Amino acid sequence: MANTTFDFTDIPFFNSLVRDYLSGELSSDFYGEQADLEGFENQIKKVQFSTSQRDVLVASLKQQYKDFSSEITSNQITSLSRENTYTITTGHQLNLATGPLYFLYKIAHVISLSDYLNTQFTNCHFVPVYWMATEDHDFAEINHFFSEGKKFVWESEQEGAVGRFSTTGIASVIKALIGQYPSAPFNDALSTLLMGAYQERSLSEATRKLVHHLFGDKGLVIIDADCKELKGLATHLWLNELETGFSAKQVSEQNARLEAKGYPIQVNPREINLFYLEENKRTRITKEGADAYSLADQSMRWTKKNLINEVHAHPERISPNVLLRPLYQETILPNLAYAGGGGELSYWLQLKTTFESANLRFPILLARNSFLLVDQKTVKKCKALDLDWIHFFKSKDALINFEIRRVSNIDLDFTPAHQLLEDQFIRLRQIARETDKSFEGAVTAQEKKQKKGLQQLEKRLLKAQKRILSDHVSRIAELHDIIKPLGGHQERIENFSFFYNQRGHALIEKLIQESGAIQGKFIVVEWDT
Repeated sequence: MANTTFDFTDIPFFNSLVRDYLSGELSSDFYGEQADLEGFENQIKKVQFSTSQRDVLVASLKQQYKDFSSEITSNQITSLSRENTYTITTGHQLNLATGPLYFLYKIAHVISLSDYLNTQFTNCHFVPVYWMATEDHDFAEINHFFSEGKKFVWESEQEGAVGRFSTTGIASVIKALIGQYPSAPFNDALSTLLMGAYQERSLSEATRKLVHHLFGDKGLVIIDADCKELKGLATHLWLNELETGFSAKQVSEQNARLEAKGYPIQVNPREINLFYLEENKRTRITKEGADAYSLADQSMRWTKKNLINEVHAHPERISPNVLLRPLYQETILPNLAYAGGGGELSYWLQLKTTFESANLRFPILLARNSFLLVDQKTVKKCKALDLDWIHFFKSKDALINFEIRRVSNIDLDFTPAHQLLEDQFIRLRQIARETDKSFEGAVTAQEKKQKKGLQQLEKRLLKAQKRILSDHVSRIAELHDIIKPLGGHQERIENFSFFYNQRGHALIEKLIQESGAIQGKFIVVEWDT
């Protein structure tokens, strides 16, 4: 089994902000410690996490795992009571059946990194953590998954925080998935795994059980932060936001700094970046004047004093949005680093000054690993076409055009002709300026006409060669569809079920084995037949 590895800075995978962060070109105004061993050593010194905080964290996790656990998990949770134990965290939505493949890649990365750090800092202990986004209310993002191009959807009319949803109706979706692979070698194991998990009453408990059975033997600890005791540790954070709106001010100023440097903005803040949780609702809190608050739908109102009393009495009813969730995470975990994808890193890079304003340490940011899983049949097709994996970062049309130019027996590269035309019109414009400037307009018009004509000739010739090489074009298109299903990256489209059906738990073992130690990479894994 051979692997090909790409650095993220060498491939078109992230936006300019994340690329510059990973290459070291981004100003340290936007992040904390470097993602290397020295950075981790420095970060360890910064963590100030009290015994009382650890006691609440451990008690909450034990309560969450009371119905099922393992000796490994129990020992990991207990270790968090010790002052030399730290967490390495990733987070994700509660996608149905784990959703796209990268759900697994994030978790495999923090497990691999924790194992590595345990060998490097032997006087410390590192626990990988999966933070379940149980308070998310965007059901449409999590209620489906794709397996070999087929979409499986869980229909439900439930509303509010998705972690509290009943799992009613999921069994029929899982049965349909299992029915798609009747002769797969690990189909029975997949059925037992998924059906066993979704027998749990709530989506949060079902997801915990599923992820625990996939990764629990590797020491992963799964946390549901939708918990009164844990939110009680963040009461000061909620009150600071309600009383001062500090996050909007800090994020807006940081966004302006990013935009001034030409970087994209992932998330824009609201005046108050908190929600209010009810049984079947999660509603944004808004401010009305200096001393009044309400819900965005106007269903509830408070005076400032009443809302402060509500937060103290029921901190579990307060829910952070995407910008305050990272601060909540660092409030309740002795955390060193966070591993995420490009979108996540983008909004984390908006938050350093917000952390500083809240007197919180900013974690080390890690680009999680990405994988492309290919079997030997696909490898052989790629080799037969003399293509490299890097070519598949192109769109299908761009790859086909690239290949037609490469394999054609005539020269389809019009670059010299375009350059010659450009050189000629540079000279003509110079002549016009030196003789009669009134001719400049005519020269420009003729330039546009001839360039357009040359482009049209190039397109017609390319189209003609595609017809001649139609078999080659079809093979490229077929291979592109395999490697980039539905036109997207495999990890963002395909569910793990197809690969688990072929490999069983060896899939999980392989992902952890191949995960990079610190900063992630893009890794093509060629499965043996």
